[in-house]
Amino acid sequence: RSETNPQQIHDGIEQIHAAAERSRGLTRQLLAFSRPDMQTPTRVELHHFLPSLVKSYRRLLPDDISIVAHTVPGLPIFMDEGHLSQVLLNIVLNARDAMPTGGTVAVIARFTPHEELPPAASGFHKGAVEIEVTDTGAGMDAETLERAFEPFYTTKPVGKGTGLGLSQVYGFVRQSDGEVSIESELGVGTSVAMMLPVREAFSPVEVLT
Repeated sequence: RSETNPQQIHDGIEQIHAAAERSRGLTRQLLAFSRPDMQTPTRVELHHFLPSLVKSYRRLLPDDISIVAHTVPGLPIFMDEGHLSQVLLNIVLNARDAMPTGGTVAVIARFTPHEELPPAASGFHKGAVEIEVTDTGAGMDAETLERAFEPFYTTKPVGKGTGLGLSQVYGFVRQSDGEVSIESELGVGTSVAMMLPVREAFSPVEVLT
């Protein structure tokens, strides 16, 4: 007479549930990635939006990883809020996976004047609102860094990553007329910077005080 171990049944159900969740997430990512017309840009005040969002990410991180947000009043951007949330979540989860022994994630928003922008954002003549996410993780080698924004490229084990995280970041930011840059050093960490054009007049002096 064969007997079924209740724990095996439970583990099997958990695995099926996890696989279904991964499939649902991948489908959602593919739809968002392929349908730029689904976005609804709105005015987002980062000094309200970012601290609340970062606080919600706390539960996704182990206790040995800290996450902080730094911003100031007067930093509005125009972007689909759902896309912005997804973009930041993708980067934060990548940072988490790069810090298996703990570390820090910093989400920093600031105004960057035109003369300090990288060449890719040289067309932002009024400057840019920059959102930078920096971690103290393992970093990337030159090959991984060069291919980081390629769809479906991943260094994670099979079943652990879709390879759409950073490519989705790039796609969503570009849909909002922004630019993305990434810097990384093995053993030091990674920094992903999103630069979005200034859409309305405001004084950098007021922003930075």
